Amino acid sequence: MVGLHMKHLYIYVGVILVVIISLLALSLITGFPLKLGGPISSSEAGYSTSTISPNTLVITYGRINLAYVIKPDFSIRSMVVNSTTGGVTIPVPGKITVMTFQYIRCPDICHWETYVFVYLMNKTASYGLSGDIVFITLDVDPWRTTLEDVMAYQKSRARELLNKVDWIWVLENVDNMTKIWENFRVFVARDPNTGLITHSVGFYIFNRNGEIVYIVQPTEDGWKNLDKLAPSIWELLYKVAKMGA
Repeated sequence: MVGLHMKHLYIYVGVILVVIISLLALSLITGFPLKLGGPISSSEAGYSTSTISPNTLVITYGRINLAYVIKPDFSIRSMVVNSTTGGVTIPVPGKITVMTFQYIRCPDICHWETYVFVYLMNKTASYGLSGDIVFITLDVDPWRTTLEDVMAYQKSRARELLNKVDWIWVLENVDNMTKIWENFRVFVARDPNTGLITHSVGFYIFNRNGEIVYIVQPTEDGWKNLDKLAPSIWELLYKVAKMGA
């Protein structure tokens, strides 16, 4: 895996801290209970959760903090967008939607998000939930990317899984994508000199009613331990699929 460019590392860390601190503050104000409790029922021992505010918990493996899970107190408006499958409404009505934010020329984290997506897609297929769960990528580099580019990327990473589980990649022109990012509260900033993108990372999970129920924000250690991070996110997704949020 390619390491983070140092000139962007501080921006990345700053964005993550702002997101976490803002959402923690909101949770303390609202007091909305997060319907999760530890330890989670992972098939692999060593996972646990700890509540750090009424709306936020941290998932750990051993002594490794893998991710913050935030129960947001805001709603997101559904939109009809262009994608690899044509026009589609997101979040997808009647489906559990898992959303992330990527671009194919990303030097690092986007490909780690893909690792998690492919893991979750495998689990979705093996548990017979392909009709219940859909995966969505919001592209963050419409300046250089085409639908043909992203479809080739998907095929290279997910292979035959694309025939079993829906992975929809949303891509429009810059103006339209800007409106989509704003609606879904996605931060995107492009370096005009290098073309590198600083952007929101992590995962949104929406229920079948299109309500955002979890924001999963991996820690730096979580990204370094993808084999532990991905199963913990599957626990959340499976819970929403079987029991609701």
